[in-house]
Amino acid sequence: RFHSDFEYVMPSGKKFSKRMILDLRQVYGTSPDFKIKIENVKMKHVPFSGGRVISGTYKEFQTGAKNSTTNNGRHTTVVFLAHPSSGKYGLQWLRIHETWLPEEEINKFDFTTIT
Repeated sequence: RFHSDFEYVMPSGKKFSKRMILDLRQVYGTSPDFKIKIENVKMKHVPFSGGRVISGTYKEFQTGAKNSTTNNGRHTTVVFLAHPSSGKYGLQWLRIHETWLPEEEINKFDFTTIT
């Protein structure tokens, strides 16, 4: 679930709103070889937010995307808002901001482990 003020910043700096992300559903399945692996997930409640804001980071490795390099990696920072009416876990995505991982880190990753 996405908050109405949701924003996604790609590693290139291009920004997407909630509406733009939802419009991407039309391309679902057009890149059948696309796979993702997430590692090093770290999440914490933001101090002084009363437990309503959760921020975290993770590394994301991708392979097989049609409109990207064959293998790439991103460092991702996310912000969630706790919202009881938002599904099973009660969270809404508020922000995603990605940056490219350094090439030497991408070269060390074994992309054959992504299933």
